[in-house]
Amino acid sequence: MTEMQVTKGEVDFDEAQLIESSWLAAPAKLGLNIKKCSENLRKSGVNCELLITAAEHGVFHVEDTVVVHYPLISSVNWEKVPRGDPVHVNGCGDTFTGCFVAQLSKGELSKENIIKAALTASQISLRSAQNISPVIDF
Repeated sequence: MTEMQVTKGEVDFDEAQLIESSWLAAPAKLGLNIKKCSENLRKSGVNCELLITAAEHGVFHVEDTVVVHYPLISSVNWEKVPRGDPVHVNGCGDTFTGCFVAQLSKGELSKENIIKAALTASQISLRSAQNISPVIDF
C-alpha cells in the first residue's frame, strides 16, 4: 500500500486523489471489506448506518448499499487545523465521535458536513498536546 504523510501545505493533491481513488476502488487494501459488511448487516435484518474511520485515509459512510468515501485530504477544513506535525493519536477517535454526535443532535448540518466537521475536529486534536484539544469550536 502506498503511504503518504498528510501535513498542511505539503500535499500533492493530484497524487492524493489518485491514491485515494484506488483505495475507494479497492478498500480491501485498507483491510476493509465494506461491501460484505454492509451485505451481512442487511441479511441479518440490521438497518443501520456505519461510519468506518480509516486513519489517514478518511472515513467511509455506509448506508444500505451506498458507500461514500470522505478522503482526509479533501474533507478536512485545513484552515481550522493548526500548522505542525501530529503530536499523538490519543483522543482523535473520541473527538471524531463527539463532534459527529453533537452536530447530529443539533440537526443543523447535512451528514456530509457533519462528517467533514468531525474529520476536521479530529485533525485539530491530532495536533494538540492534550488528548482533546480545547480549541475545537464546532
